[in-house]
Amino acid sequence: MLQNLLQQIQSHQYYGNNALEWLLALGIIAVTAIAGWLAYKITGQWIRFLTRKTSTRLDDVLVEVLESPVVVFIILLGFRYAVSTLSLTAGVWDWFERLHGFAMTMNIGWLLLRIYDALHAEYFAKLAAQSETDLDDQLLPVVRTAVRFVIITLGIIIGLNNAGYNVSTILAGLGIGGLAFALAAQHTVGNLIGGLNIFLDRHFKLGDRIQFRGETGMIDGTVLQIGLRTTRLKTRYEGRVINIPNTIIANQDVINVDSEEGRQMFQVYKLAPATSAAHIEDLLEELKTIARSHPDTQDNVVTGLIQINEISRDIMLLYWIKADASNLKTRTAVNLSILKHLESAGIQFADKSGFTYYKKNSF
Repeated sequence: MLQNLLQQIQSHQYYGNNALEWLLALGIIAVTAIAGWLAYKITGQWIRFLTRKTSTRLDDVLVEVLESPVVVFIILLGFRYAVSTLSLTAGVWDWFERLHGFAMTMNIGWLLLRIYDALHAEYFAKLAAQSETDLDDQLLPVVRTAVRFVIITLGIIIGLNNAGYNVSTILAGLGIGGLAFALAAQHTVGNLIGGLNIFLDRHFKLGDRIQFRGETGMIDGTVLQIGLRTTRLKTRYEGRVINIPNTIIANQDVINVDSEEGRQMFQVYKLAPATSAAHIEDLLEELKTIARSHPDTQDNVVTGLIQINEISRDIMLLYWIKADASNLKTRTAVNLSILKHLESAGIQFADKSGFTYYKKNSF
């Protein structure tokens, strides 16, 4: 009875092969997959055990990135051998050969991507972090994106060529289509050129606070990332993360706040006409003392009597706040000290009509 069942199974053809032949092919694929998994688990652990004893990290990195692509390579070989055991028409076999060649090429491209990403994280990024200049920190993400793009593009082109497609015809078509695409993507190309200008000018770097006028108004933020197309900022007051096209930044007057040695503060005080010269001289010296005595101001302080008329006696104060200090807190502290001194000295302010609006006992 079993023999009759086997004969019936062998006599029925499914796409040119009987059930036993299909089962054999599936069995070869299953065995190959299991063999690849075992190679991944057993051989990988054994090789990693050996590489841990070496003094360099390069062999450990290579083992980690090679494992998965090698397993896929073994499975693809087993799949091809399994299909070769079947009786297929010339057209089906040609189609399978094309597909298999494309898959093998993409697997090699995947392997190259993994090798580059591992070297990037293990060596290139660490070397950039240890260097004194910030240019390599800005260029490294751009280089990584460009290398990945080249590997993927070449992998697809070579894969299509191995699959039997005429790559020259495809590239020629892409050239014509690329012209139309370039006309439709002028803004993108402009952003790429703007990004290149930012890298070359090096007016600001990652972590710098910059100010410029955008399409919606004045933008003030910290640089988080400089890309090929956009620059990413975190706004100073709202705390929002925004992407600004590089063409906007390249065409604006960008202020690098962090590059300044200090922030200049200029103030004019209009005193009442009745203020005596002796009071003005004392006040000028006291303004210098107040501005210099704050821990977040610089020693360079300038005061002066800049105008005398029938309405007021105008004196000025010019001082600088340290670059790493809070502008608002420092100005508030200095202004409060000045107000307290004016109150204690009985010095009055003048309005436009000549009448005083600041009095000693008005606080």
